[in-house]
Amino acid sequence: MPQPELPARRKNRQNPPMLSYRPLAPVLALALTWAPNTAFCDDQQISSLVEAYLLQQIPEQAERAKVTVNPPNLEKLPPCNQYQVFLPRGSKTIGKINVGLRCLGPANWSLFLSAQVSIASHYLSAARALNAGQTITQQDLTLKSGDLGQLPPGTLLDPAQALGKTLKTSIAAGNPLRREQLQAPQVIQAGQNVRVTYRAPGFSATAEGKALGNASIGQVTQVRMPSGQMVSGLATAQGEVEINQ
Repeated sequence: MPQPELPARRKNRQNPPMLSYRPLAPVLALALTWAPNTAFCDDQQISSLVEAYLLQQIPEQAERAKVTVNPPNLEKLPPCNQYQVFLPRGSKTIGKINVGLRCLGPANWSLFLSAQVSIASHYLSAARALNAGQTITQQDLTLKSGDLGQLPPGTLLDPAQALGKTLKTSIAAGNPLRREQLQAPQVIQAGQNVRVTYRAPGFSATAEGKALGNASIGQVTQVRMPSGQMVSGLATAQGEVEINQ
């Protein structure tokens, strides 16, 4: 995405600061670094730097995102001529976020500031009360508008992500549907005879065995062959097991 031009604090503007990437320690996610033309960085520049970094974490949603940054008070800290914005590994990228700001030189300090990333979007919710074990149909779903940053993690946005799947838990009418509440329908049952297909470059073979567990489409399942050998493969939509090499 285009590099943001950060506002200068003085009338005599120098060349705009440049954003650059640097490798980080393994405990941190990708960070954005900036070396300003002066040793002083004001609140607006810090906010612009943090906003640019957070938008880079959500490239597919950046156009619909709004970032609000609560800038830190740097007056009591030693002057800095190179800043680094970072998120600890595993941090969320929307909603209320604590963002790290580190001075890389000449001083050595770091702090956290708060930010809010809001994304306006449609999302799936239950059109009526739904029961555990129920298979989702089009009539069970409705689209609502809201801020994804205020919704539970894993909230689904596309009906195709839910249709034909089975509910693990009951959902009240109007509640958002989340990925972890759904599971694909089982295509293999434990104890049933299943066809096993082995595929390798220029070669394929089929045989029949007994499934050792239940499996949904795309899940790994084990099969006991007539020889007693146990093999593992992926369950297909046809209720078979496929082993690819």
